[in-house]
Amino acid sequence: MMMSSIGLPTLNGFIGELLILQGAFIANIWWAVVAASSLVLGAAYMLWLYQRTMFGKVENPKNEKLPDLNLREIATFVPLIILAVWIGIYPKPFLDRLAPTVNAVVARVNPAYPAVALRASDCDENKPLNPFATTAPCGDADAPGASRPRPDPCRRLRPPSRPRGRAPLMPAWFSLNDLYYILPELVLAGGVLVVLIATALTARPRQAWLSWLGIGVLAASAIAMIAVTPAAPVSVARGLLSVDAFSTFFKAIFLLAAAFTLLLSLRYLDTEGARHGEYVFLVLCATLGMMFMATGTDLITIFVGLETMAIAFYILAGLLKPDRRSNEAGVKYFLLGTFSLGILLYGISILYGMSGTTNLRALAIAVAGHGRDPWLLLALILVVAGIGFKIAAVPFHMWAPDVYEGAPTPITAFLSVGSKAASFAMLLRIFLEGLPSLSATGRSSSTCSRS
Repeated sequence: MMMSSIGLPTLNGFIGELLILQGAFIANIWWAVVAASSLVLGAAYMLWLYQRTMFGKVENPKNEKLPDLNLREIATFVPLIILAVWIGIYPKPFLDRLAPTVNAVVARVNPAYPAVALRASDCDENKPLNPFATTAPCGDADAPGASRPRPDPCRRLRPPSRPRGRAPLMPAWFSLNDLYYILPELVLAGGVLVVLIATALTARPRQAWLSWLGIGVLAASAIAMIAVTPAAPVSVARGLLSVDAFSTFFKAIFLLAAAFTLLLSLRYLDTEGARHGEYVFLVLCATLGMMFMATGTDLITIFVGLETMAIAFYILAGLLKPDRRSNEAGVKYFLLGTFSLGILLYGISILYGMSGTTNLRALAIAVAGHGRDPWLLLALILVVAGIGFKIAAVPFHMWAPDVYEGAPTPITAFLSVGSKAASFAMLLRIFLEGLPSLSATGRSSSTCSRS
């Protein structure tokens, strides 16, 4: 699985990375170079991580005689390994199944994209390439309806011809104004990279200054947020984000909570013998995810922000390696968090299936006439359950006592404030913008019951 993750040829990871890089090089060569460099650096880091994890010194004598894999683990891994090799050697059946869905999603994002889902066995390889044919499938000119122009399913997909001149750095629908309005997130993301590089270049005994660097990054992001906050709500990046008073209020809470967390941690990390660099890096990553959760007006954007926050908190909860309670907190938070994430994603997938969109405003229009549709109610239940775990609402609060007790004390404070505030922001965005009809129904029902 590690070899697949780094893109080793003949494994499934290599196929995915190859297709992604191929598309990136067609779209913009410079972004493709950055992506390829990131893959190389990521592979090097994962190999180093694998070496440290699997071939390091066994510190606990009780673990010296443990087998690498038991029969149950072997039975779990063997099908996965077979599937990884199968996709890496012969991916065509899987790509054929994915092609219609991929083309539909791409066409929704970029209507000018002329891709047509097809299988190689459907067409004659000797036929000329024709993006828009006036014939029926596979070139049958005598078929009924041949005079009507329509996409030709026999068109073999190939990279579009590269236009002359310099390729645009950004998509046509993404402008510099969009970058201006997400300046606080960009400043914070740049600070995360600076902290990561500084951590690698600073010896462990001298890493205390990185906490002050993290506080400075948060202050710079706050200044940028104040500078770019508009007087009226602004939709950014084709409706993926919204900069308004709602998002600004929650982002201010996140930045303040993160800054106080780092201030509380200055002495705590030295007392516990933890590394300042990785701690600051993870706190900033969690804050960045929270900001996107509050700003996002698309289910995909909100989900990416949620996962950015959650993964950072999984690691922070179990940061104190010698402490068994911290280890237990990290494992429990990770296992229950991924379980709740599956529930949330199932609800999101039902909403997407009913509406055909992940944009909250378009979703509100699409589901307005569904009323008490059972599928809509099921999606509502699953989304509420998934978010209920994040805010530790009853009966989804079983993880909170163990995680709060075992996590580092400043992280417990950060979890109880920042994580819950971000989850409430996500909940309000989804129900007030994406499902306003259900929110109005719930309010009217509660008013009638009180009366």
